[in-house]
Amino acid sequence: NIFNKVLFNKPLAMNYSSAVRIEKYSDDLSFKQYNPTTGEFLCGYPVISNQNLEKEIQENKKSQKVFSKLSFEERGKKIDALGDLLLENLEMLASTMTKELGKPIEQARGEVKKCSLMCKSYSKMVPNHHFDNNLKDVEGMAQLNVNLSPMGTIFQIAPFNYPLWQVIRFCVPTLMGGNSVLYCHSKSTPESADLLSNLFHQAGLPVTNLYLDHEQIKNMIGDPRIRGVAFTGSTRVGKIIAKHCAEHLKRNVLELGGSDPFIVLKDADLDHAVSQAISGRFQNNGQSCIAAKRFIVDEEIHDEFVNKLKASFKNQVIGDPADQQTTLGPLAREDLLDNLKTQVDQIVKEGATLEYQGDIPQKLVKGFFYPPTIITNVTQQMNSFNEEFFGPVAVVVKHQGPDHAVELANAVPYGLGGAVFTSNIELGKSIANELDCGMAFVNGFSRSFATVNVPFGGTKDSGYGKDNDMLEFMNVKTVGVTF
Repeated sequence: NIFNKVLFNKPLAMNYSSAVRIEKYSDDLSFKQYNPTTGEFLCGYPVISNQNLEKEIQENKKSQKVFSKLSFEERGKKIDALGDLLLENLEMLASTMTKELGKPIEQARGEVKKCSLMCKSYSKMVPNHHFDNNLKDVEGMAQLNVNLSPMGTIFQIAPFNYPLWQVIRFCVPTLMGGNSVLYCHSKSTPESADLLSNLFHQAGLPVTNLYLDHEQIKNMIGDPRIRGVAFTGSTRVGKIIAKHCAEHLKRNVLELGGSDPFIVLKDADLDHAVSQAISGRFQNNGQSCIAAKRFIVDEEIHDEFVNKLKASFKNQVIGDPADQQTTLGPLAREDLLDNLKTQVDQIVKEGATLEYQGDIPQKLVKGFFYPPTIITNVTQQMNSFNEEFFGPVAVVVKHQGPDHAVELANAVPYGLGGAVFTSNIELGKSIANELDCGMAFVNGFSRSFATVNVPFGGTKDSGYGKDNDMLEFMNVKTVGVTF
């Protein structure tokens, strides 16, 4: 197999970016891995040298040329093999995520399974070019074809919170289109990034993780051999990435922050709404761009909803994320913890009420834990109303009816996901259509899907473009023939 000869020219036990795990702490280490449960330093990785980075780009480009010539079905077989490898290494991958970012172990296992499901879903994908490929006698042209072709090597900048899923959700559709991927992962999750990169290699797929500093990332965006850029992260950094891409006319996809509304109408099933609120708010310890964050509740049922929510918050088990009984683990980093504390202090200073805040067990105080928190009496006039709370904090806002609820939901700069709870399904669908966001759900919280071509992305300051869309990084080419 020519492709495997091109790709497998280095030992599989070592990451292509010459990953060197360093156990001793040093300020010179750009990628530092801490245990967020204890706050202890685990290991670090240095950034790749510019010389080795150049080799990686050249090898990836060479591999992409071979890979793009494979049939759709052959690409699918390699994606299918990746799905098998993910499940074969499930416990190792899950435990690494739990160790690196404090993700509860059952959620970590679920992330691995979801990644495998996407691989299996795309491996069975039937080619659909979305165009009539054989048009005849078109405006004087004897034959006219509209085709799709891969763009080439795409650069992804991945976030910490879903270290496998965020990469898989982008890479799998991009690979099925015949592209290759070089990705730089978060500095918080270097080991997960390394493990996943090796699985891509074992499956015969042209995807490699690189440990890069900021200057190298900027240079990658400007490199003409990189044909597109995908970024998931904060809105602030997304704007910087977009500026660099614009300077080089580089196609890009941005999946940025979110402050998803969770609308509860007065006819909603409150027990179901609260159950979904818990799942939507506490997924990944509250560190999800599409987590339910602003609970916009009808004033007539507000108190009842808050009381039920409070009771469920009190039942959360705060502890070691490796313990299967734990439902709420630590935040991934100390700076995230400090920022969340500041945000909560600020919104209370603005006049909101700290309705409930749990306690962190004494044995966990050295970790990056934040207690489950409910904030009420929040109004649109507060500056904090527009912020994203990235942790286990529920901000509750009263509304005076469906129209007011939609107004409050759309009033923030973000537009990633949204949800509405009501017994009137037609009204729910109508409200979902009015929400200015990329995804909206009726009687369920926002989520992403492993199914083929179910797009994921937002509006406004939540970014543009879509993940899970094979067409994002493909060239639509018109070919005309005159006989």
